[in-house]
Amino acid sequence: MRKVKVILNTIDNIKEFVMNMNKYDLIADVSTDNRKQLVDAKSIMGVIAISSNKPITVTLLDNDKDKVEIFDTIMQKFNIVE
Repeated sequence: MRKVKVILNTIDNIKEFVMNMNKYDLIADVSTDNRKQLVDAKSIMGVIAISSNKPITVTLLDNDKDKVEIFDTIMQKFNIVE
């Protein structure tokens, strides 16, 4: 499992994020900081609903080495929050 906090601040960022999650068949969730809202990272409507320029946590639920590597590469494209 891997967690990264990002800000998806444009619709284009959200579209690219969701397309990559689907393209590489990554099993991941997206949640708000307090985890009151949790959606599938492959759901464009879900990601749009909870992102709204706030930091969100993306959790990869797969421990496969190749999937983790792909996930890390994809996450570098977005605004990572420390």
